[in-house]
Amino acid sequence: MKKSFFAFTLAEILITLGIIGIVAQMTIPALIQDSQKKATAVSLKKAYSEMSQAVKLSEIDNGPAKEWSWGTYNTTYTQTDSFNQYWKPYFKVIKFCPHWRDCGYTENCGSGCFLYKTLLPAGGQCGLSVQSNESRNLFALSNGSIVFLVSYSLGAGPQTQEFIFVDLNGAKKPNTIGKDVFVFQISDIEGKGVIPYKVNETNLCQKDSTADDASYFCTARIMQDGWEITDDYPW
Repeated sequence: MKKSFFAFTLAEILITLGIIGIVAQMTIPALIQDSQKKATAVSLKKAYSEMSQAVKLSEIDNGPAKEWSWGTYNTTYTQTDSFNQYWKPYFKVIKFCPHWRDCGYTENCGSGCFLYKTLLPAGGQCGLSVQSNESRNLFALSNGSIVFLVSYSLGAGPQTQEFIFVDLNGAKKPNTIGKDVFVFQISDIEGKGVIPYKVNETNLCQKDSTADDASYFCTARIMQDGWEITDDYPW
């Protein structure tokens, strides 16, 4: 008696492979994005913890962070002096970057210019030249991240620290606030040290936001969401 053997035809195999390919196209990008979100959230929480610890150590030697001097115009105490006193000794700084090229950034907004892009509104730019000068300090850390400190002054008075940008993956793209660049600030409350920018605000970093600084609030949103990047985050 002859035995019967069952096998797929070539057409059936091709149809099956086609279905598998379609399913892969639909699911793999979502899986990759989900993995990127989780990795970003973990890195952001770690960066916040490391920065908080560094500021606390600096406060032991230099007093409350909210009272630090960030450099003044018309005096010999500069922004670089402030960086050397309050920040450099307490971070694993591997490089101070007088120019954005020194930290590995490349032009992205015309000849001789580099600006962080913004997640919200889409296609925007932060408007701050990412470069060390009389009100800013740019430096790279041993963990691969880049920190950009920004202070400002009203008139010729003391500068007040305002923004702390942390680029989690260094000069690698996308260099976008809300995606791999996140914004912190020094709290006005003594003992709080570093906090996500405007952490006490609500309804922040929403997909439909058109505010120029909407991306600045994304750090606070991720913290409010339990250090997770949720499905409705404007990724």
